[in-house]
Amino acid sequence: MGKKKALVAVISGASRGIGRGIARVLGEKGATVYVVGSRASLERMNRAFEDWKLRPVIDRVYGFNEVVEGYKHLYRGAFGKIVVRVKD
Repeated sequence: MGKKKALVAVISGASRGIGRGIARVLGEKGATVYVVGSRASLERMNRAFEDWKLRPVIDRVYGFNEVVEGYKHLYRGAFGKIVVRVKD
């Protein structure tokens, strides 16, 4: 068996709708999920990312109609973030 990779997700807007569903599913799959609930929280998180010079590693970008393929890629062992464009 291969080495399992850790999955960490930061989700804004996870109190309802698709954000909530994504947070729940990722948590059930064993991810560490950080939920950013308010604009102020999101701004603090963004400042911390800038201060610490953190940059995301984006593996692939999928359109909203490709979300199933994105999840499949994620669970096959994506290297970085999987981005789903909600709107072009």
